[in-house]
Amino acid sequence: GQIIWSDDLPKDPRFAIDLFRRFPHQSGLIIPLFIDGQVAGAFYLVWWSARRRFEDAELAPLQAIGEQAGVLVRKARLHEALNTRATRLHTLARLNQLVSSSLEPDEVLSGIAASAVELMQVPAVSVWVFDGLAKRLEARAAAGGMTGLLRRTLELGEGEVGRVAAERAHLEIADVLGDPRIADPDWWRQSGLKSFLGTPIVFQDLLLGVLVFGGRNPFRFAADDRELLEIFVSQSAAAIAKARLFQDIQDRRRLTEDLYALTQAMDRTMDLQERADIFTAGASRALNFDRLNVWLAESDGATLRLVSGSDVRPDVPRHIPLEGSGGFEVVWHSGITLMVSSDEQLAQMPPLPKSLHGHPVLRTRRFALVPLLFQGRPIGVVSADNKPSRRPLTRRGVAHLELFCQQLATSVNNARLYGETRQRERDATILLDVTRK
Repeated sequence: GQIIWSDDLPKDPRFAIDLFRRFPHQSGLIIPLFIDGQVAGAFYLVWWSARRRFEDAELAPLQAIGEQAGVLVRKARLHEALNTRATRLHTLARLNQLVSSSLEPDEVLSGIAASAVELMQVPAVSVWVFDGLAKRLEARAAAGGMTGLLRRTLELGEGEVGRVAAERAHLEIADVLGDPRIADPDWWRQSGLKSFLGTPIVFQDLLLGVLVFGGRNPFRFAADDRELLEIFVSQSAAAIAKARLFQDIQDRRRLTEDLYALTQAMDRTMDLQERADIFTAGASRALNFDRLNVWLAESDGATLRLVSGSDVRPDVPRHIPLEGSGGFEVVWHSGITLMVSSDEQLAQMPPLPKSLHGHPVLRTRRFALVPLLFQGRPIGVVSADNKPSRRPLTRRGVAHLELFCQQLATSVNNARLYGETRQRERDATILLDVTRK
């Protein structure tokens, strides 16, 4: 903590390190800087060729300069820390405003990603959203060097992100390229990012997703940084939950409107075929299934006929027997909706006979079958899947289809009753004419 000087620096062993020998000079003086009583730096004065010596009377004021300079450096550091904290609090306030003002899920997620980059001063952030029904995570927003991850998916427990979600625990990896928990090391290598930090986004014990940070060096967050991160994640969870609730309300409103419009459209005609066609067009548009078909029972009660849907084509057989029809037979006899979304569930289905193996509608591994019931009696089945796009089926989507099918069953039965009544009227008219003759 004392001033050190030398008028013959090349020969002075106290200055033998490379830092002083890198540029040749004759004399040197080191004035220590004190912050809170500890040496935190130094001034170094150089005389290139002069042999400069110092008396004790000269050193005292120089020592005082070092102490005063340390006070100034301390104040500058405090000022910088206050500015950084003020900037971060401003970012948190902006996020809180986002929570209060925005109700669009994608807008909220993008805002979270951008705010995280600014708040934590990191090069890359991604926000992964958890689908509790499919047990899958999807990268829905990103900022900085992680935009290449958008729309990627991971199963719960898969890779570094899936592990954070499954364990609901913070995970930090200093070297992603040397860690076996990383799901896609090639992507990390190409991105130039070398460190990973993931934290679960949880709202009222409900897992919503994972917030991921990518760094070019291992993260070195101080205690106040981690406290700030906890606050940020908590606010992010509230924003996502609020946006989801709004989206759910909007979906229910749209579903009710679509269902009402479909019912009104079917009621405008009493023709059974027209009602089925209106249903398939409206339900496909509202529920967003790739394929949707309506099957009605024939009068023999042993055969289903494809009356309307996306697969009504000349090359598609229109009739299938109920006996031995796999899931169709199960649904017909149980009266319960069947949703097959995994190989395990598919293995539990009764096998199809060879005669039906090539049927275009039945050749699918992920599907939903909804019975058409009128007063507890089956009158048909509606099949739906996403085979062309391979999008996963969701329980919510199938539940919405059930609501539509309830209306279809009533509409089909009414159309059949109307047709039977009109036929009786025609038969009675013919009989009356014969009697008069």
